[in-house]
Amino acid sequence: MKHGLPRGLLLLLIWTLAAGWSSAQTAVAAIDGPPAPIAPAVVNRDSQGRATVRAIRLVQSLVFDGRLDDDVYGEALSISDFVQQVPREGAPATERTE
Repeated sequence: MKHGLPRGLLLLLIWTLAAGWSSAQTAVAAIDGPPAPIAPAVVNRDSQGRATVRAIRLVQSLVFDGRLDDDVYGEALSISDFVQQVPREGAPATERTE
């Protein structure tokens, strides 16, 4: 007694997953805002106040111990000039935020 998917269906499933993985590796999402910042910059803003942020790759794990003494905090550029969503959407942040 055989178990599992018929061979043709299994091959189709593998091909579909491989095709999806391949296209996901090359797909670039459209950005609804300013272009992505060029390294080492991490944020790019346009005249309308919209921002696009570039993520950085960590080379070692962060230690979540309440102290900000991991190397990445001294190496990565910070982002500031945040704006509110609530209570006044678009207004500057009321507290210093990085």
